Amino acid sequence: MALPTANELSDPLRPAAFRPPLNVERERLVDWSRGGRGIQDPSEGLDVLNWRARCEGRNVFIGAPGAVSDVLYFELPVTPWDIAMSFDTNMNVVLGWEGEDYSAAFRWFDPVPAEFVVVPLPTGTRSVRIQFDDVRPSEFGSFGDTIISYIRGNKLYCRVLRERFQTEHELYSHPLMDYFELGQCGMNLGTPPAYQWQLKAAFSRKRPTILTQS
Repeated sequence: MALPTANELSDPLRPAAFRPPLNVERERLVDWSRGGRGIQDPSEGLDVLNWRARCEGRNVFIGAPGAVSDVLYFELPVTPWDIAMSFDTNMNVVLGWEGEDYSAAFRWFDPVPAEFVVVPLPTGTRSVRIQFDDVRPSEFGSFGDTIISYIRGNKLYCRVLRERFQTEHELYSHPLMDYFELGQCGMNLGTPPAYQWQLKAAFSRKRPTILTQS
């Protein structure tokens, strides 16, 4: 499914293969993103290297295999079930995660306080995904944006960097959404700069039963 600038899914759907490095099956504790020459180095644009984030325990390592060695980037506050990673226009890392404790959050560089901040996502959030929607250089200037997507309840949501990730946009709803999870999310080969979402038909991990007493 494609996400145009109006923050809604395209209709009709425009399926196409994912653009590398997203043309692989997604792993829960590994994520890929196209990016620039180095972290916090956008001097050559954002379409230079394939970057990888991987998690060992709570430690997140980031590198570009074959070009930039992995470095310990961040220690997560929780044991992760799933991680997600991409960049902003200045090649600052935008990192998201879902914890084994069912919490979810993301970390980004907020230019207002001029520091990295961790933003908790609402209770029940899962399948956090992060991608820069169009890394290709443009003769008309840069129109790309970092998009955070996730599922909560029976709805698919997104937040965008141009709004400082403050506004939650509902993209899609389905009564059986709880039985799905997001697969890869990012640029495709068919209709870029469309943002492509993939709902993966797989049972999500079992949620804890909350018992109440009358």
